[in-house]
Amino acid sequence: MVNIKLTVAYKGKNFYGWQFQPEKRTVEDELNKALSKIYKKEIKVIGAGRTDSGVHAEGQVANYKVAQEIDPDNLKEAINTLLAEDVNIKKVELVAEDFHARYSAKSREYVYFFSNKPVSLVRQDFVSIVKFGPDLSRMKEIERIILGKHDFVCLRNTGSNEKQTVREILDFKIREISMSDLYGINEADKLFEIYIKADSYLYRMVRNIVGALFEVMREKRTVADFKALLDEQREYKYTTVLAKGLSLIRVNY
Repeated sequence: MVNIKLTVAYKGKNFYGWQFQPEKRTVEDELNKALSKIYKKEIKVIGAGRTDSGVHAEGQVANYKVAQEIDPDNLKEAINTLLAEDVNIKKVELVAEDFHARYSAKSREYVYFFSNKPVSLVRQDFVSIVKFGPDLSRMKEIERIILGKHDFVCLRNTGSNEKQTVREILDFKIREISMSDLYGINEADKLFEIYIKADSYLYRMVRNIVGALFEVMREKRTVADFKALLDEQREYKYTTVLAKGLSLIRVNY
């Protein structure tokens, strides 16, 4: 059998998430339909992560196995011809037979973009607008506190039944960036970026972390409160942030 790895980008606004849902448009279903047309039989991909409705991706990974081998470049072109403009195959690779998009992953990287000023029309679907300006000097403390292993039980979604709630944060940064930093273009838009890399995540964990941090940025909570949330599971009220600011940018193997 040939094991094929796909690197996928998509605009989350137009999808009900990654995972197949009957009668709803999902990224997984779009890929399955395109591949099934190419191979003239049912193909089902395995995804590295199940992004929520509205969450974007620049580096989602999927794999599937088939008996016949197709040149990766030709396959990439064939798939993209069948896909809509809001989802795109960035890379096709032939990988070892034991490669599994989800279980072989060692870490995943996300970014969350937000701004306290209006952004240009083309950015609006990717940036969450807030009504406060974060004190980045205070956020440096957060960067240090959040690294390492923690019990994220207070940052999992309500109703979650995940029993193992310890996760390891491998890297975490909060910074102000400009459009020229991101795209090399001369635009006045400035954004704030929260970058997170972890071994794995609980359901909606990234959006809940950002929501808890927003309470600190609004000065409704302190850095010490956030530390207690992680170290002592001392809860405080926060709101899960909008999905549109979040993008899965890379899966590492």
